[in-house]
Amino acid sequence: MKKLLYLFFLLVVAGVPFAACDDTETYAEMKEKERDAINAFVRSQGINAISVEQFYAQDSTTNVAKNEYVRFEDTGIYMQVVSRGEGAPIADGERVELLVRYYEVNIKEMDTLSDDLAEAKTDIVLLEEALLEQVDRLPPPVGTIQFSASADVGDEWLRCDGSFVSEKDYPDLVAALGKHTPGVSEFTNAAGDSLMGYFSTSVVYNGRCWVYHIDTKTLHGFSLSGENTVKITVTGAAALTGVVSNPVVLSICGGTVYLAQSSTATGLANFILYESSGSLDSNSTTLTMKQLDVYTAVKTYREGLSSSSYFWSLNSLPGECFVPEVVQVQVGAATKLYLSLGVVYYNSAASRYQYSVVVLFWTKGDFSTASCGTY
Repeated sequence: MKKLLYLFFLLVVAGVPFAACDDTETYAEMKEKERDAINAFVRSQGINAISVEQFYAQDSTTNVAKNEYVRFEDTGIYMQVVSRGEGAPIADGERVELLVRYYEVNIKEMDTLSDDLAEAKTDIVLLEEALLEQVDRLPPPVGTIQFSASADVGDEWLRCDGSFVSEKDYPDLVAALGKHTPGVSEFTNAAGDSLMGYFSTSVVYNGRCWVYHIDTKTLHGFSLSGENTVKITVTGAAALTGVVSNPVVLSICGGTVYLAQSSTATGLANFILYESSGSLDSNSTTLTMKQLDVYTAVKTYREGLSSSSYFWSLNSLPGECFVPEVVQVQVGAATKLYLSLGVVYYNSAASRYQYSVVVLFWTKGDFSTASCGTY
């Protein structure tokens, strides 16, 4: 037993000098060297570390000119934001896929750091060039507008010449641009320099969008399905003029064309209303208009009213709520045409100040039987 205890004592004593000579670094020593290397690198690179609070106060950016890096205390990470990028920030709870490229450098080997950084910059430039080449090969998004000197740009492109295309053929384009009702500017661009000047309001009828050109006295029908444009010469509407404050209003009811225009002068006698003698046909080349005597029709109606109950003048028309657009209304078995001439004010028998909307209505082709009503 004595010998065994002596042997155990020798083993313990022999182990003590062996442990004292072990040069293995502890975890604490490795962390200390890591901190020293990072601090030395920060000093050598002239990095200006800012707090997370200052980083957020600067709208999550770092001043590159001042070589600012934000230091995250909980992780020890230094980060420099060169650009915030474009688009909306990622929302809370939103999941996205990010492509991240990084370059790893051993900052303890400072003699090779410059070469490593130079190689990293070269790799980044090559990566950017490769990405740009990939982007150039990608088709542009639907709705993109580009200039080209070539007459043949491929079937995937449409000319921006004002022509109409069917939304059934290009649903993605309609979704990207949204539906749009053509107006004066679209017709001006579509017609070119030959149709500069004043246009009427536009009307969609029988698959075409129609507009009257006042200067040339022509009616133009632009196809909504890509067919040829129809041009019809209009006669008998010489009184219409190009005035921005009093536009010409085009109406089409059951194929009959109406052109209406108020005047800067007061009084219903200055109101102009034309009705076509025939129906609108895409194959026609001419259309004849006839002026309707709106003043006489309303005057006859006014004179039939009791003067003790109604005190409004013809000069008060067109008035408020004036809508110079003709609409077709089915009244029982009859089809009537209606035109709102505006609001008139009058004193009733009870001496109360009241108002009514004067509406003119007639049968197509027979304006002699036109009448009025107040509502």
